[in-house]
Amino acid sequence: MRVYNEIGFDLDYGFMSYEIEDGLLEVRYRGWYKGKIKRFYIRLWLGKKVLIWSKGFKVMNKNRWNVKLVFGFEMKV
Repeated sequence: MRVYNEIGFDLDYGFMSYEIEDGLLEVRYRGWYKGKIKRFYIRLWLGKKVLIWSKGFKVMNKNRWNVKLVFGFEMKV
């Protein structure tokens, strides 16, 4: 299981949200997951393209449209 906190501009979930991933299941909630930070990343999502910076750059294609600029934190679980 992985948990990610995100702060920033997100059309779907507002200024602050967290996501829980477990296998293929991904669920997002409004608010903040309490815990210790494991790593930091920046995510820029425009249309169906996502640019992620965390120890280098990565570009991903998504199957849905969104606009998002967030600072993210992978949390220790």
